[in-house]
Amino acid sequence: MVNFNREYAAYRWSKLTPDEQAERFRKDAIACIVSRHARLRAEGMFHGNSDDPMDWHLKAIDRFIDLVFVQVRDDDEACEAAASLTWTVDGECRGQIPDFLLYMRAGGPRVRAALLKEGFVAGNAVGALYVNATSKVILREYFREAGHALLMDEEEMATMAALRTTGTTVRIYRGTGRPAEVTSARCRGMSWSRDRATAERFANGNACGGSWAAVLTCDYPVKHILALWETSGRESEVVIDPTKARNIFEELHAYVEPAARAA
Repeated sequence: MVNFNREYAAYRWSKLTPDEQAERFRKDAIACIVSRHARLRAEGMFHGNSDDPMDWHLKAIDRFIDLVFVQVRDDDEACEAAASLTWTVDGECRGQIPDFLLYMRAGGPRVRAALLKEGFVAGNAVGALYVNATSKVILREYFREAGHALLMDEEEMATMAALRTTGTTVRIYRGTGRPAEVTSARCRGMSWSRDRATAERFANGNACGGSWAAVLTCDYPVKHILALWETSGRESEVVIDPTKARNIFEELHAYVEPAARAA
């Protein structure tokens, strides 16, 4: 389904000159950082002299602007600048800044893929881009637009090719503390794994303190995998479209002490 709001916004963005794009992005990125600092200050968690960006924020923003908007590059250095920008900022900015650029289709395909991957994996238990994307539907669009070739390394691409030849589905797992994920695609997360131990680790984290937690199991259609990161990611991860997951089995999970788990 076409999102006409996004299409119109992207069209308007495409009509801006490179200087106008650079000016708007710089203004919005700085506003995002200032907003975060102000929120943290209100919560007693930020004690800087002002809410303005730090020097390293401005350097990362300006380097990204120079490479992507001024020089119009979409090479390794531009992708590194995109990744550096994502990790120089923190908190919600790691999701909001990539989301703005992806929503507008700003920059080249490789740069957008770098922003998508870094923004999606940035964070602790939940990725910053997953939390701060305009919508989960549009977030899935970002993955489909980027495609496997730009999001995955050669080994992961070979794994995907092998999965396509061995069957139509692949067994994946997810550790969660949200009962609604079992029955509701809207509540279900996009990050799963072929490695059960990874899912158990997340379930164990949710189970600590006696909270509800489970390991979910699903035989997921290979053709609907949005990304597979097993050698280039931070952990063994399969990114899925939750609306395509069917027949999910839940196994309730109780916290297991590390020593007992090792035994």
